Amino acid sequence: MFSDILGHLLEATETHLTIRARTGAVRVPVNEIVRAKPVPPRRRFTPTESLEAAAALGWPAREQARLGDWQLRATDGWTQRANSALAIGSPDLPPSDAIEFVRQWYRERSLTPAMSIPVPLFQRLDNELERLGWTAMPVTQVMTAALPPLLAALSPAPPGGPAALSPAPPGGPIEPAASPAQSSAGERIEPATSPAPSPPGERIEPATSPAPSPPGERIEPATSPAPSPPGGPIEPATSPAQSPAGERIELATSPSDDWLAAVAGRKGPLPESARHVLTAVPEVRFAEWYDEDGTLLGTARGVVADEESRWLGLSLIGVDERMRRRGLAQRLIAALVQWALTLGARDAYLQVEQRNTAAVALYERLGFTVHHVYSSRRLLTG
Repeated sequence: MFSDILGHLLEATETHLTIRARTGAVRVPVNEIVRAKPVPPRRRFTPTESLEAAAALGWPAREQARLGDWQLRATDGWTQRANSALAIGSPDLPPSDAIEFVRQWYRERSLTPAMSIPVPLFQRLDNELERLGWTAMPVTQVMTAALPPLLAALSPAPPGGPAALSPAPPGGPIEPAASPAQSSAGERIEPATSPAPSPPGERIEPATSPAPSPPGERIEPATSPAPSPPGGPIEPATSPAQSPAGERIELATSPSDDWLAAVAGRKGPLPESARHVLTAVPEVRFAEWYDEDGTLLGTARGVVADEESRWLGLSLIGVDERMRRRGLAQRLIAALVQWALTLGARDAYLQVEQRNTAAVALYERLGFTVHHVYSSRRLLTG
């Protein structure tokens, strides 16, 4: 049986060739080599592939493997993204062989073979999967927005009312100010009370479980809009005053039990491996919105996972259905944007099903635009 090895030639002797492959150095007997040929350098990723790679880092599967540039991901079946092969770059195999490799890899793990294919970049691959009987799932839009204008759109100061958040100044992030009460687990941001429309959608789901306030560093809002000093960032004020309703947003470095219960209510039961997907990122925050009684009304998750710290990944934005159309989702996002700006992030991305028109319309009003779409395929038979 023949197999291919792709890599850089390190050494050639009369009896062996040593090749640096993706898995490390491989020593191959010369008498076992049927054919060798030079190949051109691997091409650079396109912007679409680069963003997909960043998003994969922000949603890390428990088990991962590589087929060339393709990423094979498995997490006990929890979510399509964490249990599908991401087709970016080259698999270093002919398409038919690569598809068969993916099929076998998932069957060996008793999982349904699945693939995520950015289109139209890999339209030929998507067409081939359709020909082979792979079932199309709902198309997903990847939407992006620059952080400073996004923050400005999320948090306009209401006339005569408090300013919960302030837009980032040109050239400077928002830095959290010291708070009267601090602990080490995260940040707390007290929101403004002005309502804003927030239609229901796939990413805006109920979160009804009550939860005590987890420990966290508090970032209290300014009581009136304050201009940024010349050349400097906008600093949140240190006033301890809460909004009249006593509501608050907390940013934690790990999800509370009630945060997880709220997500399970939308995504289905969470296997133990789901915690890996949610938490195995160095820079991650879990946003929780509580009412004055300590009841959890909304959740969101934010990550900055790419090497350049450019991208804030937003996911699992959920609001109690009784509290929708009051701007809670926007305020959760705004809290995460403020945090990401302190890390130097410049842009945000989120993923939403194309058919979820209400959520898409909300994100468009906030300034998100479609960066690209990807097709999801599953092999339900064979």
